[in-house]
Amino acid sequence: MANGNWQHAAYLDCAINLTNESVFNTYTQLNGKSTFLPWPYLTEKTWKPLLAGRPFVPVGQTNTLTSLKNLGLKFDYQMDLSFDLIRQDFDRIINIYKLLEYLKNLTAIEIYNQTIQSCMYNLNHIKSGNFRTACDQVNDQSFEEISKW
Repeated sequence: MANGNWQHAAYLDCAINLTNESVFNTYTQLNGKSTFLPWPYLTEKTWKPLLAGRPFVPVGQTNTLTSLKNLGLKFDYQMDLSFDLIRQDFDRIINIYKLLEYLKNLTAIEIYNQTIQSCMYNLNHIKSGNFRTACDQVNDQSFEEISKW
């Protein structure tokens, strides 16, 4: 995959990534009805910093971090990540901006120190195969939910 290179300085040498995911909105129209999307749509934009062992701020749908936590990852970044729980899209982006205001007052070393334990835990969780096992289990459940649509 041409855009799959996570071994790039943009990921390896950064203090933190912003993952501007393909889908930000939490609500969509499905069969003419407004529907809450039950899980986030995640792409290589999220996987790259995880594989590089770097922290990231998900600029995407609600419950992105929560969904990844349910797969065994940790995000103990010592910063306010509560925006992840906000369903209303505009309110969520405003709270992401507040986090960015906080981050711009930190040095790269301070961000590194606040996030390194979680990042190394996540990388080890992925390398061990435990993350894939958790994903397979969730995928099986998701297929059942999708079939109800």
